[in-house]
Amino acid sequence: MSLIIAGIGLYRSWSTTATIEYDFGSVGLTSVTNYNWDLSGIPTAMAPEWTGSLGVTYETPVNDKLVLTIGADARYSDDYLASAFGNPLSRQGSYINLDGQIRIATADDTWEVALIGKNLTNRFYVTGAYDAPLQVSERAWPRGAWLTRQGW
Repeated sequence: MSLIIAGIGLYRSWSTTATIEYDFGSVGLTSVTNYNWDLSGIPTAMAPEWTGSLGVTYETPVNDKLVLTIGADARYSDDYLASAFGNPLSRQGSYINLDGQIRIATADDTWEVALIGKNLTNRFYVTGAYDAPLQVSERAWPRGAWLTRQGW
């Protein structure tokens, strides 16, 4: 079955000062149809009615050679069916996911060290489900932190 999905999307990024940047994104699903039937109101796989994100990044010089960046992001997803076959047992409830980062880099971007935290709420959520025997569902990673480097 082929679906035609209609919705609305919005993304905006802006800075209030030279050191703070905000970003916002949202998508809303308004109707789902195939070539013969209007499927509005009928759940479809991996199609939350609303999703959204909001983030803020603060960047400031530490001295004339180093720059400190601190950021946080939140993502919201309305509930959805994780199964491609519309299995009601695969319903994932709505959730909010929080990520954060602290970075220090040279002013000329020669190198950077970053501490990145993902899924800081440690919320378990399903990203895909299979309706076949002996299959496992896909899920998001639990809370985690990474230390990364680049440039040396």
